[in-house]
Amino acid sequence: MKIEDSQLRPINKEDLKTVLHWRNTKHVRSSMISNRFVALDELTEWYDTLAQKEALCLLFEIGRIPVGLSTFSHINQLHDTALCSFYLGRIDLPDSCSLLQAYLSLNYGFQNLHLRKTSRKLSSSHQKEISFLRKLGFVQEGCLRKHYQRQGQYEDLIILSLFNEQWKQKRSEIRKEIQNDKHSHRIIANLQKGRSNFQINLTENTH
Repeated sequence: MKIEDSQLRPINKEDLKTVLHWRNTKHVRSSMISNRFVALDELTEWYDTLAQKEALCLLFEIGRIPVGLSTFSHINQLHDTALCSFYLGRIDLPDSCSLLQAYLSLNYGFQNLHLRKTSRKLSSSHQKEISFLRKLGFVQEGCLRKHYQRQGQYEDLIILSLFNEQWKQKRSEIRKEIQNDKHSHRIIANLQKGRSNFQINLTENTH
């Protein structure tokens, strides 16, 4: 896959209906600590207060088509730290797209935000996401036992972190894996072909 065919850009208000559609899909909600449905006015309020919350939201695009969301929150310029998260809003994409999004997001955090360290908090039940972060170089730093309630049961909260130095050692390996993806030539074509259908479905689901 050509990394140059993708980009991260700041989210704007026109993107909120797309993000809302993603956020309320089953595959995204199930990966969240809070898996309830979100309303548009609630998402709009969240967007309006991003700056106050020291947070940054970026849209992940392939071939100029939005396919995912990356977020940095609790950005601390004194300690050069932040929490990070990234997810694909569409399920019709190969795993290499998740890897590409993570690659761009971590590069952005360490290079553009000048982070020294970034962390992610996940439920202990999200083993697939935890394994993915470990592949990127994240290391578990802690476990808050039975920390929050989810679907009537208390679950552990796992804290994983990645330092800039560790990412520098890992990113060439990740970049090579992305570039060696042999299905990438079909990804953009499929996205462009299915874009109109996706927009129609999006409109239908936001009424």
